[in-house]
Amino acid sequence: MQSPALFTLVFAAFALCDLTPQASLYPSSGFEGKPTIINDLGRCINIPEQDDAWYNVHSYVIKSNVECEFFKSEDCERSAGKFKGNNDKFITSNIQSVFCLEASEDEV
Repeated sequence: MQSPALFTLVFAAFALCDLTPQASLYPSSGFEGKPTIINDLGRCINIPEQDDAWYNVHSYVIKSNVECEFFKSEDCERSAGKFKGNNDKFITSNIQSVFCLEASEDEV
């Protein structure tokens, strides 16, 4: 394999493996909804309204090594609870925003 071809192969492998921590929140309450992907950890993020499911009970699943706190307001002020770790589930209602941070290894 020539050097430029090897470089291209290695670059493509890194492009496929994004090591940036992120939270993937999967709502489920009998409604079909796309996951909310949070790449910008450390900020208050509004969860998009999803049809009539906005004020119904949801089960959120985090698909990465992060800790998230859910809020019943758009400004991350009325906490509805926290959860940590891969594939953890959190069931609540009236969620309008979320704040996520990367979880430390001893917390997971």
